[in-house]
Amino acid sequence: MLVVDDSPVCREQLRELLEAERDIEVVGEAGTGEEAVELVRQLKPDVTTMDVQMPGLGGLRAIEQIMAKTPVPILVVTGRPASAGADLAFEAVRRGALDLVEKPGPHDIRAGHGLRAFVRRFADVRVVRHVAGSRASASAEVPPPPKAGSVFRSPLPAGSRVPPAVMTVVGLGASAGGPLTVATVLAGVDPQARAAFALVQHLPLGFVNSFAEFLSRKIPQRVQVVRSQAPLEAGVVFLAADDHHLAMASPQTIASVQGPHVGGHRPSVNALFQSLAEFVGPLGIGVILSGMGNDGAQGLRRMRAAGAYTIAQDEGSSIVYGMPRAAVEAGGVKTVLPLDLIAPILTALLSAPRMAIGKEGPW
Repeated sequence: MLVVDDSPVCREQLRELLEAERDIEVVGEAGTGEEAVELVRQLKPDVTTMDVQMPGLGGLRAIEQIMAKTPVPILVVTGRPASAGADLAFEAVRRGALDLVEKPGPHDIRAGHGLRAFVRRFADVRVVRHVAGSRASASAEVPPPPKAGSVFRSPLPAGSRVPPAVMTVVGLGASAGGPLTVATVLAGVDPQARAAFALVQHLPLGFVNSFAEFLSRKIPQRVQVVRSQAPLEAGVVFLAADDHHLAMASPQTIASVQGPHVGGHRPSVNALFQSLAEFVGPLGIGVILSGMGNDGAQGLRRMRAAGAYTIAQDEGSSIVYGMPRAAVEAGGVKTVLPLDLIAPILTALLSAPRMAIGKEGPW
């Protein structure tokens, strides 16, 4: 792997941490963006760690050039965010970096272990040349927009009207490659759509507020970090507080929950989707996006069994086709879509009239 940092001391510390268990080899070091671009071309490392604040070409342009010419999994290694640092980190993701990880201190055993775990996982990730926009897949299953008479099923008895307080909830889950993917989907959904959005994005500890600010600049919906409980509100994207799960507390409220880790994650996509299955049922829509691992697969299956409409991003447009693949293989996905069709389908679904029509319905 290649280590990129403008500080020789930091590069040496990272090398020691990465090679501590002798299963990771640092094959090169770079102190500027120009050096990083050239060494990636020459050495073709399995993974590159990158500090985005560097002299010369700089980390952001280096990432852009690497991903356009000789793509390699790039892990942004950054300190706990001040606002400017967090902006740069998420901009690095927009330009093609796969994920963010906390920069370990020289004696930080926990952070060092986490960094090595990330590098091991990323070594097997297939990446492609990064270009603006999304890639459509001709093989994706593309459903037609709902007919004018289509309606969402409701957990209420057949023939009754859905109370105004009950609204559709769109649950979204993502991990590696997710921040830009999530922003792309939400930016494309009709801002007048009457739905609440519940989002779990795997992030390093301490980055939730910065991620909320990043999203707020990219999408028309309001972004709210849930500190305790919050009433559902149309046009709002809800995020859990740092190191908390996001879950429905009732059909009308959503909450941040401390709870144990689920599958090694807190927040967990599975925890969110399972709560949507329980409290929202057929008024839910589940969307699983780019990410590593299998978080969300079982929760999406439960949502589908409860009558929700479920979508997985396709392989061709996924930066990392791990979580979507696991969801498809678990049998919980109704429709597989390329990134550029997910927002239009969500808008079409959310434009359908919402009436209770009993157990049988269009999904």
